[in-house]
This record gives sequence, C-alpha cells and structure tokens, in this order.
Amino acid sequence: MKRIPLLLLFFKFWTISHFVISQNHHHECKPEELLIQRESEHYRSLINFTPNPLTSNYNLTYARLEYIIDPAILFISANACLYFTPIQSNIDSLVLDFSQKLNIESVHFRNQIASYRWLDSLSLSIQLLGGLDSFRLDSIQIKYSGSPDQSGFGSFANGEHSGVPVLWTLSEPYGARTWWPCKQDLTDKLDSIDVLIKCPKIYSAVSNGLLINKQLDADSASFHWRHRYPITAYLVGIAVTNYQSFSDFVVLESGDSMEIQNYVYPEALPEIRSQAHDVLEVMQLFNRLFGDYPFAKEQYGQAQFGWSGGIEHQTMSFMISFPYELLAHELAHQWFGNKVTCGGWEDIWLNEGFATYLSGLCYQYLRPEWWQIFLNQRMARVTSEPGGTLKVDNTTDVSRIFNNRLTYAKGAMVLHQLRWILGDEVFFQAIRNYLDDPNLAYGYASTADLKRHFEVQSNSDLSYYFEAWYEKQGYPSYELDWTYLGGIGIKLNLNQMTSHPSNDFFKIPLPIGLYGPSKDTVVIIDQISNVSAVTIPLSWKVDSIAIDPDLWTITANNKIQNILINTKNEKNLKHSFLLSQIGNQILFDSKKLLDQSNLQIKLYNQLGQLIFQSNGIPADYKIDISTFSPGIYFVYLGQNSGWLMEKFVKP
Repeated sequence: MKRIPLLLLFFKFWTISHFVISQNHHHECKPEELLIQRESEHYRSLINFTPNPLTSNYNLTYARLEYIIDPAILFISANACLYFTPIQSNIDSLVLDFSQKLNIESVHFRNQIASYRWLDSLSLSIQLLGGLDSFRLDSIQIKYSGSPDQSGFGSFANGEHSGVPVLWTLSEPYGARTWWPCKQDLTDKLDSIDVLIKCPKIYSAVSNGLLINKQLDADSASFHWRHRYPITAYLVGIAVTNYQSFSDFVVLESGDSMEIQNYVYPEALPEIRSQAHDVLEVMQLFNRLFGDYPFAKEQYGQAQFGWSGGIEHQTMSFMISFPYELLAHELAHQWFGNKVTCGGWEDIWLNEGFATYLSGLCYQYLRPEWWQIFLNQRMARVTSEPGGTLKVDNTTDVSRIFNNRLTYAKGAMVLHQLRWILGDEVFFQAIRNYLDDPNLAYGYASTADLKRHFEVQSNSDLSYYFEAWYEKQGYPSYELDWTYLGGIGIKLNLNQMTSHPSNDFFKIPLPIGLYGPSKDTVVIIDQISNVSAVTIPLSWKVDSIAIDPDLWTITANNKIQNILINTKNEKNLKHSFLLSQIGNQILFDSKKLLDQSNLQIKLYNQLGQLIFQSNGIPADYKIDISTFSPGIYFVYLGQNSGWLMEKFVKP
C-alpha cells in the first residue's frame, strides 16, 4: 500500500505450549497472562528487598562456585571463591548477602582461617586481617553445605520429569543469596564467573557461559562452565538432570559462527528438537536489528527445567518447553535485561516491554500471518481501560509492576508507535546506540537514557512523547467525517478525544487509509490540535476510509462517518449555485435557491482550514474574498437534505 506524504501533514514471558499455546500451532500469538502471573508471584515475596548498605564499600568482581549435587536430594556441598575490590580504605570486614540456613564449614582469607558472624539471617560478616587498601584486588573462600531456603518460587528447587529427578535455580531478582554468597543488588555486576558442578554419572549439569571441561569418573560426572562477561547475581543459574543435548549453529552479522546448545528431557526430545531450531531465525533477526548477540564470544543455550515458564539466565535460558513466543521472549532478554538491565522497578518496561515487542517483531519479519494478530491483541489490551502509566507509579505493588496491560503490552506498543513516528532507520539505530553506550552496555539503564538516544539519533526533542506515553495516562480516540468531492479529491474533518484527563491532546501523525474500486493509499495527518480539516486532491474515486489500517498507533473507539454530497436536484437546492466571481466577490444565484431556510455556508481553503461560515444566505447573495490569499477554495452549501460543493480560484 502506497503512502502519500502531504505537505505539513506528513511526519515522518511468556506463554508455553503446555498452558496456552497449542503444541500443533506453536507459532500462534496467544495471551501471556500465565507467565506474567508466575513472574508476579515470584517477585511478591521479594519486592521489599533493600540492598544491604554494608555491601556498598566494595565491588565483587569474580566468583568461582564449586558444587556437589544430586538432583534427587535438595542439598548442596559447595565451595565459593570470591574476588573483591574495596572502594573505601581501611575495610576490616566483608559483608555478603547469604542465607544463614546454610551451614558454613570454613572461611579462609589469604590462606588463613577467618572468623565470621551473622548480622542477621541473610547477612554474613567476615573479619579481615588488617585494613585493606582501596582498589586492591583480594579474595576470600567459603566452604558450606545444606538445603537452600525455598524463597519465592524456590530459588533452588527440585522435582521430577517422567520419574527422573531434576534440580534447578531461579534467582530473579533476589534469590541468589539463598544458595551462594553474593552481593545481591542492582548496582554491581560480577566481571566473570566459573561454575563447577559434580553430580552422579547419569546426569548432566548446565550453567552460564561455555562448557570448557567435562570429566567422567567411575560414579560421577564433573562439568566446568566459564562465563567472561559482566553478570548480575540473579542471572547466575544451574540445572541438573538426565539431559540429552544437541547443537545448532548460527551465522552472526560479523560472519562468525556461534553454537546454540539445547538441553532437553529425553522424553521431550522429538518435539523440542523441531521447536528449538526456530531460535536460529530469531537469533539472526535480532542480530540484524540490534547488533550481534551480546555474548557472542561464548554461546547461547536453552535448557528445560521444572518451573512453569521461563527465565533468561545469561547465555542459558531455562524454559519448561520451547514454543515460539517464549523462545523469542527469553532470547530477547539477552539484549534487553541482560546486556542492559533496568536500573529500577519504575522502568521494568525496559526489560519486559522490549522483550514483548521483540517477540512481535519475529511475527512481522518471520511469521507475518501472526503480525496483525499480535498487534490487535496488544492494542486491545492497552485500550481495555482508560488510564494507567507506563512508568510504575507504585513500586511496592507487585501486581502493578508486572501489570500485563501496562508493563508488557503498553511497553511494546509505545515502542511500536515511536517506531512509526521516527521511521525504521532512526528507531533501530537509536536502540543500537542505547545498547552499545559504554555507560550502559553490560550495566544498568533508565528510561531517560533510552529517551536521550532516541533524541540524539532523531535530532528532535521527544519530551512531549515520553511525557504523554510514559508519565501520563490514556490514549486518543477519533471522529472522522469525510466527503468525496467527485474527481477533485476528498475532504476530511478529524476530531481527537482522549480517554483520560491527564492528557488533553496526543500529538501523533495519524495514518488514514483511502480505498476505492481501482486504487488505495494511505495519507498521514499530522494533527497540531484536537480538530483538523484537510482536503486531499485525488483523481480517483474513494468509497471507504479506515483510521490507522496497519495498527501503528495506540487508539480505540474510533468513529467514521461518510457525509454524502447531494448530486441531484432537491426541493431546496439546485446545481451551480455560484452565479459568478466578480473581483473580490463571489455571487450566489438566487434563482437556483428555491428555499433559503435552514441553509448553511462553509468555505474552506485547499489545506482544509475553515475560512468562512454562516447560517443562511447573505442578504445580497455575496461573500467578500478580498482578504483571502491566492489559491483554490471550496464552498459547501447545504442543510439536512444534502450538501453541494463548488470550487473557485482566488487569483
């Protein structure tokens, strides 16, 4: 469909197959309420977590985590070696976020036994020998064992599949401290980690990064995973069961080939093998749009686990199954949530809105038959209520943070609409710049950071947009009256209403679809006020109109009315009602006006602006046009029984 630029008018978690996506139609776009409910429940017991101020005097830079695990038993034996750098001088103790439920067997600092004490049930203080120099790398070693606490959904949990034990972790956002000593906040990231897992020989173990060593002994198997990218504590994950693995390889934009590893339950292998293959095209799409996979020097993995949903562990997403939209959603988080993480609950849409929209982009580019369905579903969800901000206005309310309509659907559609306003080239380049910003990449970001990159790339001030769609509430609705003007063109009168009083006008370039027997097109009206009128010159007939036919803007409850011009002699009106144009006057033909009662006159310029109107015909049948600018004008004469239009030219 062709788009016509008009003068100043042109402005240029996820559902899973066992729950809501049919196994036979796993590309189908379906509601994601279940996953969002699961996420909300998981966060509910953790939302009031406050970062421990006693951990702010150092950076935790490296962790080597060694585990002995049997997935049939909810128990671990572990050894954690942690490297840290003081950022204050004379530190004589190191405080870690850790669960007192675990039994500490020994603590060593500089190869000597160190004393420790519990400040509370989740804070461990280790005595350091002498004051430490600031910015000097040092390390401690903690040996511990026990059954980790089951916080949230169970940050450390086990279960069964087909009678076989499986153990997994799900630490987002504050569950890591229940199974390894860490710094549990959203301000610091580890530079790298090594995870070593020893388990019974019949099992396999997965974690973050690359599997660099696998060793089989008489009764046990040992797996060494290495990850050399910055990672926040909640994105560290492990899982152990009798996995069967297979690999695919994807070609990156750089031209290099990268392995994608899949770890699945044996009984699910036939089904998941075909599902997992879809990640190749999704990965290539995201690479093309947003730059190569952020952890391309290592690999990406997908592993089954026992929780009813998915979690985007860095480089190794855990999912109960691999349906298309869940697969795409968790992969999208590797860019939005893992490489760049939202720095506060009020901006959770930077993780979830982006992941939702990216799963939709997979439909647009790869499964176009589902694209309009995706947009319709999200649009209906956003506009199902009149208010609600994208910015989380109550960060103590979990249901508000993970609100399906606002955080997920509105987040996605606000991005989609901004893409329409800025155009694809600016939109996608701005997002690439945001992801590659050295102050944000592999760190944390806010909505202000994203806004800044959109403004720099578009060379425009987008304060009005983010104020209207991030901070304020509601959406626009339209009333559109249109008149086909024969072979001259079409006249549009557009009124905008808003669903919430916090916004009295939305400045949005609105696409209008024009359809006729032989042609169709889209024109864009750039409204500068709630009421707009424009005449569009067209040489072909229009017989129907649609507001935003391709679903680029957030709008609902629109009304369209076709105002027909009377083309036959009526009781009160006849053709050629303009007698003549003399100098700066146009004259009406009184003989053609049999009955002047209830007649109205409206006069518009070629931009659709109302220049003159009156009830009834002037007494002398004349209108003074001396103050009119040169150009084409349209005169409407009518009443309830119909309307006539004639045009004239002011020299």
